[in-house]
Amino acid sequence: MTSERLNADFGLAEHLVFFNGPGGLVQARLACSWGAAVVSTYAGQVLSYVPAGAAQDLLFVSEQAAYQAGKAIKGGIPVCWPWFGPDPQGLGRPQHGFVRNRQWQVTGSHRSADGAVRLVLGVTDTDETRQRWPSAFALRIEVTLGQALQVTLVTENHSDAAMEIGQALHTYFKVGDVNRARVVGHGKSVLTCRR
Repeated sequence: MTSERLNADFGLAEHLVFFNGPGGLVQARLACSWGAAVVSTYAGQVLSYVPAGAAQDLLFVSEQAAYQAGKAIKGGIPVCWPWFGPDPQGLGRPQHGFVRNRQWQVTGSHRSADGAVRLVLGVTDTDETRQRWPSAFALRIEVTLGQALQVTLVTENHSDAAMEIGQALHTYFKVGDVNRARVVGHGKSVLTCRR
């Protein structure tokens, strides 16, 4: 879909605006009083997150990132699915799965009463994906910009058989001095598989 069509169907005035980004790939700019974020509809990938009052983006995207169909965008928060790392069966399939280099569909948008903005993107199986991986599936990513940036990845199994997956939100953080960086707290993973 074009950025014009997406703005007509899912845009939220100044809070969620679709535009043509590098390489002509459609991106969405989310904005609220707590900050701003940019999400690429290609790869379903968060590319930028700047909390209100922050001096710089918290996410790193390489200056040499490729913004073209068939290539993964290096940086931000790529979605790795249905495997993380090399092809687990050694069949020559792409590193980190096949959803990070395909177009996702916008399926929803919402601005809540507290001002948080949500964008929902999805991708489903096709004849082409079933040549790489045989299962029927629906995958969606929900990006919510509120007091913090929340990214939720949901997998649905639409086949009759169980499917084994590996998935990751492979975040690239911008770090000023790696010797002073610390990781505190804990992460939360939510895996939902339905038949």
